[in-house]
Amino acid sequence: MATLRRRPFALSSDDIRANMGWLSYSSLSLVSKHLVVLRLVRMATRIPKECLSRILLDARQDVVGLKRCYRGEWIGLSHVCRYWRSVALATPDLWSYITLPGDQLVDIDFLKTCLARSKGRLVDIDVSGQDIPDDVQAALMEIITLSAERIRAFRLLTLAMFAAHPLDCRMPNLVKLSFTRRWRVDLPEFEPTVDQFPRLKDLQLRGDMCPWQWHLSTFTSLTHLQFDGCCRQTYTKETFLDILDTCPRLQSLTLKNSLPLGLGLIVEDAPHRVVSLPALHSLTIWDRSVNIAPSIVHIDWPSTCIVKVIICYSSAFEVDEYDEVDLAPTLISHVLRRWEGGGFHSIGCVFLDIAESEVMEGDYEEDSDSERQGGWSLSVGAKQPHSQRSASSHSLTINLVPDVEVPDNGPPDCVACNTLLLHVLSTISSCGPICLHISVSRMEDREFFALGLKWDDVLQRFPQIERLEVQGNCIDLLLDDLGVIPGADPNCPDLKRVVVHFPSTSDRRMIRALKTCVSLREAVGKRFQTVVLVAPRMIRNRRVVTPEEFFSKQYVAWIGSFVDNVHCVHQNSIREIASCVEN
Repeated sequence: MATLRRRPFALSSDDIRANMGWLSYSSLSLVSKHLVVLRLVRMATRIPKECLSRILLDARQDVVGLKRCYRGEWIGLSHVCRYWRSVALATPDLWSYITLPGDQLVDIDFLKTCLARSKGRLVDIDVSGQDIPDDVQAALMEIITLSAERIRAFRLLTLAMFAAHPLDCRMPNLVKLSFTRRWRVDLPEFEPTVDQFPRLKDLQLRGDMCPWQWHLSTFTSLTHLQFDGCCRQTYTKETFLDILDTCPRLQSLTLKNSLPLGLGLIVEDAPHRVVSLPALHSLTIWDRSVNIAPSIVHIDWPSTCIVKVIICYSSAFEVDEYDEVDLAPTLISHVLRRWEGGGFHSIGCVFLDIAESEVMEGDYEEDSDSERQGGWSLSVGAKQPHSQRSASSHSLTINLVPDVEVPDNGPPDCVACNTLLLHVLSTISSCGPICLHISVSRMEDREFFALGLKWDDVLQRFPQIERLEVQGNCIDLLLDDLGVIPGADPNCPDLKRVVVHFPSTSDRRMIRALKTCVSLREAVGKRFQTVVLVAPRMIRNRRVVTPEEFFSKQYVAWIGSFVDNVHCVHQNSIREIASCVEN
């Protein structure tokens, strides 16, 4: 049988020289990359211990700032090399923030390791799990009890473990405490003992909690207080004021659906109890107007305090007695009168933001899968312009949000929402603001039309404004209402400066609406002094598109023929926009 012989693969001398050259280049490239890696490793091992310790601490702080953080995201930095690990182990502060995500991820050994490596430092413990196994609960509470004197901050998402393992140990160094008690769950009510937290400064309670049953000494040293959805069926306004009266150093106060149930009456002239909070710099109240009104009149805050009032309106098909449409402007008027000067003249700018409302679900909600109705969130803010701000500047924000926590009530009532909004705008417009900023975000055109809000109704409440800045969807309809209709009085007759933010793509409707608006205003003698065209930051052919390229020369020339000055800027150039408007 004939033997088959393989013919050797033949390479020419030129191919051999070419392959040898490629192999030589590849080897040199690998050697150079290896040298770069070695150089980086040497640089990493040459970082001074103090600097490397600061780098690790900053990296851990960035991870802790995330909404959900797990220990492996920052501990991996200690595995770069032996030197980095030795520095990490020699930095006690690196192990002083302990996060236990909960459920089956609670690592008791990790908790013990962090407590040992922190070497006696005060620690922050964050337990965010809801369904922790019983054996893990017992071990966790045993460690908490043994380390009570070392705990600086303690956050616990569920109090179920307190049934078998009560938290009754004294924590002399505890500064921040955050508890969440889920609704409709058979959990024990937590009530601290007298002098259990003598140095407590930050208290955050969410869910089915009853802090008004606590001893008043618990609130004495507080600087930050937050009640979110706390049970308010069993306490009165006097108890609420007693708690505030024991917090003279309070700097931040947040009350969300936690005010005493009220009758919606504001009687400013009648004698009433007033609690003074001289150190308060931030006040946030989220509730129905009938509950806000009788409580806020008893709080005295400094003129520099930043106030945010969030008024919930009903999600029923009809306006119910809890909305109290006529009460909203009275409530806002009372807040404005509390500012320094005793009047409304200190407000310079009004911001109106219309957005699709996000469903607010707290961590304590058990039935998170239940169907909930969305709605619209309308935010009205008022503050002094940048050029007039000082240490005593004021800031006020009023939000109107639908009550989406009760799905049986049906979709939000647009009539109630718009009525409340127009009442609030009428009250704020009496302050004489000269600037109006309108933004429509996270909302499609059809959703805005479903809201039933008319720009003409909004603009008619601000006849005195001199500057208008608009951005978002459905702004073309607003520009149409700025145009002058023959035989009708123009909206905003004193308007001189207009800033228009264009979307990421060229909007034909907005381009056409602005052309019509400036031409009609010029025809009746209401010519704009300055128009600023704000272009989005776009990248085309690997470079940023300039505003002059985004707007055609013909369009800019057309606008310029009907106004005194026209400028084209980028949307991120805030200083440039302000300079164009003021000049």
